[in-house]
Amino acid sequence: MDDLLDLEIGGMLEAWADLYGITGDEKHLELIRRYDRRRFFDALMEGKGVLTNKHA
Repeated sequence: MDDLLDLEIGGMLEAWADLYGITGDEKHLELIRRYDRRRFFDALMEGKGVLTNKHA
C-alpha cells in the first residue's frame, strides 16, 4: 500500500481534506495522514523534480 500511495497523490489527499473540513470527523483525518507522503512532499519543497512518472 505504501508503494502504491507514492504513485497516487494529490486528488485523494485533497478529497479527504475537504471531507474532514466539512465533517470534522477524526476518521477522515486518519485518511489524510495515510495519504500524506512526507518523503514526496519534502522532496518537492526542496525543489527536487519528483513528479516524473507520477499520477499527480
